[in-house]
Amino acid sequence: KLNPVLAIGISYLPKTLLNKKMPTGLVHEYITSTKEFYNLVDEIFYHANWVKDLLLRNKIDERKLTFWSLEDILQKKPKPVNTIKSEVYKIILIGRPTWIKGAHLLVDAVEKIPKNIPLEIHFLGKEWGEDSYSTSLMNRMKMDNRFKTPTVIPNDQMPKFLSEMNLCIAPSIWPETGPISVLDALESGLDVLGANLAGIADQSKKYGFETFKWNNSLDLSIKIHKKAISFFKN
Repeated sequence: KLNPVLAIGISYLPKTLLNKKMPTGLVHEYITSTKEFYNLVDEIFYHANWVKDLLLRNKIDERKLTFWSLEDILQKKPKPVNTIKSEVYKIILIGRPTWIKGAHLLVDAVEKIPKNIPLEIHFLGKEWGEDSYSTSLMNRMKMDNRFKTPTVIPNDQMPKFLSEMNLCIAPSIWPETGPISVLDALESGLDVLGANLAGIADQSKKYGFETFKWNNSLDLSIKIHKKAISFFKN
């Protein structure tokens, strides 16, 4: 049998193709070798519906497929959304600052919201300022004091930090299998607003949080604005 951890890792491999300009021949070789690999194993664990669909479209034997939820793997237990009130509506994005994670969509969306709406936008993750993409976003954020400097905190401080937030944004452009950031937010009692795509859409159906149109900063902006207004009214 395929080691479960290896199965999980394999489902992430195609992400590398989005971060580089890969020669067509190399992509074909990757797809061919991946199919051969899957055909050799006895059981494949997947943890998002789109992964199963992708495998079936590539003619992988359905009898080999076993669903294993990320919540069970990571032992995450979502809590009810907290109702703590404050004078500022605090929003957080968790994860690496890469194009496929959609951090630019959140920056675009917030810039469209009137500045008289008291917002704080937090970014939690490594690698900010280490490439042109994240550096460009940081330069834009410096022009708007609603954006806070991206930070990294120890894992044992995560629950407290997240519990002080009001909304987690999951704007990924790539079809996530979770993502884990959504489960972290739900476990800390945060509301979530995620892209209507793949694993995020699956989690939305399961836990009832709202989604916005995929890769659409205007729809994201409108829904953040509405949530902030509702937060201050209630």
